[in-house]
Amino acid sequence: MEGRRRASLPTAAHVLTRQTRGDAEQRYAAKWRLARLLYERNWDRQRIIDLFAVIDWMMTLPVALEAKLWQALTTLEGNKTMPYVTSVERLGYTRGHSEGREEGREEGREEGRRTEAETLVRKLLQRRLGVLPGQIDARVGALSLQRLEALGEALLDFASVDDLDAWLRQH
Repeated sequence: MEGRRRASLPTAAHVLTRQTRGDAEQRYAAKWRLARLLYERNWDRQRIIDLFAVIDWMMTLPVALEAKLWQALTTLEGNKTMPYVTSVERLGYTRGHSEGREEGREEGREEGRRTEAETLVRKLLQRRLGVLPGQIDARVGALSLQRLEALGEALLDFASVDDLDAWLRQH
């Protein structure tokens, strides 16, 4: 029975996630109900944390509602004798979540700059040298942003595809 009960919460989270798609307030209410159920069980701390992590992963909320949920959990913990998610863990989660989003944005910006540089360098190479052989074109596509910028500066010196090939071999 215990194993079935444990398995039923992730199943319920999955069903509720599907049912509340597009309705953040309803998803918040459902996630809050499931979180309260976790606290009402007589399970050990790690089991509750593990199950909540699954529920949290499935039932994402907008930032404001996520903060509201954490506040509600803090209040609930204050009424319990043994808090399961400490304020330090919540702070770490919040910081990690924010830092992860910022890292993702920075990686996206970097990839965007790289893609723009690659597109420009390919256009300039094609205009200067014509259609590039597949192997050389693939090597250009594999260059880092820094190497693409260097190639952009050097490409006006190329008189042939052989010059480009020699540059790629050196860099």
